[in-house]
Amino acid sequence: MKKKLTRRVRTNRAHADKRLSMVDVLDLPTTEFNQYVLDHNISDERRDMLRLRRRQRKNAMYARRARLRRSIQQPGPPKRRLRRREVVQ
Repeated sequence: MKKKLTRRVRTNRAHADKRLSMVDVLDLPTTEFNQYVLDHNISDERRDMLRLRRRQRKNAMYARRARLRRSIQQPGPPKRRLRRREVVQ
């Protein structure tokens, strides 16, 4: 088996301040995220992975909000499902 060669990149401290953490990149608005991808020469595979992570984070946030909203709602009378005959008439 061949060993995969990895390239080490030295980060210049002046440039390190301009780079964003992964969480910061995922939280960027769409237009700023797209500009960040273009400006930093991010590969297509990495870009697709970042977009997938953004979507997963957003979906998790939506689900969290929905669960919270459902837990806060006052219980009302149970909803009655309509039967087929009632819907047709």
